[in-house]
Amino acid sequence: MLQPQLFGPFRNEGLFADHYLQDVLPKTPELWDTAGLDGAREELLALWQDQAGQVAHYSEAQLEDHFVKPVLKRGCPRRS
Repeated sequence: MLQPQLFGPFRNEGLFADHYLQDVLPKTPELWDTAGLDGAREELLALWQDQAGQVAHYSEAQLEDHFVKPVLKRGCPRRS
């Protein structure tokens, strides 16, 4: 399922190449595959509720281990 116009105009601040945003991203089917995401919001909300009171006190390494890695694991299961 390709979504060439999934998002509207953007203001690129130099973080990504325009070519990537305009040509590559829209043609990346795994990016637009939403199957299996039904419970993702609830899982991420539960993680945040569990960690919210602690994140301000974490070191960078602790924040990565206790919050960032679990978020990435849920959002990018093939990369964990």
